[in-house]
Amino acid sequence: MDKDEANRTSDAEDEMLVLVELAGIIGSDFLDTISDKDYKVLGIETENPVIQIGHNIFTGEYKDTAGTLVLFEENETSQKSDTKELEYKFMTQKKLVMKRAFLNEKNSSKELPPDEEMPLAESTTNQK
Repeated sequence: MDKDEANRTSDAEDEMLVLVELAGIIGSDFLDTISDKDYKVLGIETENPVIQIGHNIFTGEYKDTAGTLVLFEENETSQKSDTKELEYKFMTQKKLVMKRAFLNEKNSSKELPPDEEMPLAESTTNQK
């Protein structure tokens, strides 16, 4: 392996498809109302990433699946109304299990120096 090939290999990013499972959503049509600009992902490469979708906060962890998850999408060009054609999209062996979290005001009994900002809230996961 020459030097250029070694640099390309070390600069390459690993890409992994992960299924995200959201728990604690109020309605089944929740994600239909969300646009690409209505969500934020923080710490995707950490053990416990955080996702904000609209005004909802989710915290989670990665889990290995017992087998392979295969995801399909309904083919919109299907002319038959009584049957549905499915198209393969991807497969993965990882899922990100996210639980709804609620923000609580953090109580701070000590005074912070003027150059430090006080955290506004801390996250607590909804346990069901």
